[in-house]
Amino acid sequence: MYPMDFEEFLLAIGNDTLFPAIKREILELYRNDIQKHAKGSELKAESIFDEIPAQLSKHEKKIQAFFS
Repeated sequence: MYPMDFEEFLLAIGNDTLFPAIKREILELYRNDIQKHAKGSELKAESIFDEIPAQLSKHEKKIQAFFS
């Protein structure tokens, strides 16, 4: 057996209807942490966080440097 991601886990236990709400809650917790730990750079940190899905979907699978 292989490790499941969170969505697969919810599907396996038959609770896939809660996934969108739980996912939004987790993302909100990440955003709160970003604001708490990125004092003075909140906007830049949030833009980097928002860019992660687009960067991961690229074919070359390399994250571009945002900190230049």
